[in-house]
Amino acid sequence: MLTLQNGIYTYLQDMKQLETMKMDYQKNIDLWADVLPNVVVPKIINDVQKKNIYSFSWVVSAGIDLAKLLSSDVNLEKWYIVNITLPKSEIFRTVVSYVPQQMTGKIAQNNSALLWEATKKAITAMNDSANSQNILELAKVNAEKQIKESLLKNFKELKDVVLR
Repeated sequence: MLTLQNGIYTYLQDMKQLETMKMDYQKNIDLWADVLPNVVVPKIINDVQKKNIYSFSWVVSAGIDLAKLLSSDVNLEKWYIVNITLPKSEIFRTVVSYVPQQMTGKIAQNNSALLWEATKKAITAMNDSANSQNILELAKVNAEKQIKESLLKNFKELKDVVLR
């Protein structure tokens, strides 16, 4: 039984970062309304600058890093039921890209400080969105399902898989 337990542990560890959830987001940030709302500018500049919008795209992937699994996290009972304590789900990757939209204002064009402020606003909004949609909980549920199905398929002697 110890050989089976070690085989299950090695099999799971070899999965490494099991990505089970991916979400795509889009957020438009208006430079003057979202980044610089308290800046007082003369009306003529304000009229020219009104159309400074950055469009951000964001991809978040999450899952469980099975490389963090310890051998003590896998326990095989005598009736061929394996109990596994999984690591917590986590966000693996985030990819952000932006496209300037309607950049008619001269002050905002090619201004890396303003772009960074817009980027921080977009990141905050998108992280809030990912968390409100429970990306980590969904990643955990999907990982548990995938792990259980995979173990029962590849280790025929197992009767059940209990995940915690």
